[in-house]
Amino acid sequence: MRDPEIVRLESETHEALTPWIEEHKERGAVEGSRVEVTDLGYDPDRYPAQRLDVALTPVKRRPLIPKPLLFHMMHRAISRNLGSADKTDAMIKTFRETLAFESSPYTISEEFHQRIEAGETLGVISDHTDRGDLRDLAYITAGIVLALNTRKIREQTFALVGLNISRQAINDQSVVDKASDAFGIIWVIQDTDSRKALSIPEEAVSQANRGALRVVNKIRERGGIIGVVAAGSAMDAIKTDDGPRLRRPEVSSGTIGILRRLDGLLPVGMASGVVLPGPMHIAQKGLSHREDITHRRTLVFDALYDLAQNNADLTGLPIIFDDEQGNEVTVFPQA
Repeated sequence: MRDPEIVRLESETHEALTPWIEEHKERGAVEGSRVEVTDLGYDPDRYPAQRLDVALTPVKRRPLIPKPLLFHMMHRAISRNLGSADKTDAMIKTFRETLAFESSPYTISEEFHQRIEAGETLGVISDHTDRGDLRDLAYITAGIVLALNTRKIREQTFALVGLNISRQAINDQSVVDKASDAFGIIWVIQDTDSRKALSIPEEAVSQANRGALRVVNKIRERGGIIGVVAAGSAMDAIKTDDGPRLRRPEVSSGTIGILRRLDGLLPVGMASGVVLPGPMHIAQKGLSHREDITHRRTLVFDALYDLAQNNADLTGLPIIFDDEQGNEVTVFPQA
């Protein structure tokens, strides 16, 4: 028997989410996306991920499917969504051939392998650069799983996803069903302006996000990968006297708090199916408690800076964002 108070909050939350999901559907149609977003409706018995007391949807383990076939199925699914197998292969190649950071002798995939085997938890951060299609983090996270090419790490890979996505289907298939073929999903209610415009009870936000934090802390006990959209929302396209620019919405204190808990961060820009990752930012060990707090916060904002630079280089547009002191910064595409 479920807690009646949780059920009440959950029902109010999903009632408030409905116009947001409708806006996602209209956005895709207006901007010419080939993606058809539909609303599954609120049905927590059929779709447990919609519940406030379900913080995690684990990856489908599929123990009876041989690993080569399992990863081939993942590759085919991503290729279908990206538009070609060549794009998927290029993304995998990038993760396997790009150095983790300038002084590292290892590529990103090699660095990830070693650190996860050592029990570390690594974050992969991205921005939504395309308002018409917000699946970039899913592509990036699944691409890293394919690049690492181990069943064990696949089962240790997760992404933070907004609860509104539990209601969505893309081209008639549940997003939860599609995504959990590649990685686990940690459910959150975003601290964004678009979410705050909805009448979601604050108690529901706290319930969902406390559950997500417990899952993150559990993952940290054995190591893994956690994918995060930095701002939890799409970048804003703005016009200035100097031309068009993209602005990253404010990154919430809750997201910064989660990123600070991780042992390393990999910023990955993505636009039009092309990724630009790195450099990795690795947390130092052996610091005092006070030094560690300052160091990890700076590490998060350094990674967010590099993420903005990657996206500027990919989109050809200046990216505006807030630095560690809250000052507005603009990075420009590098020649």
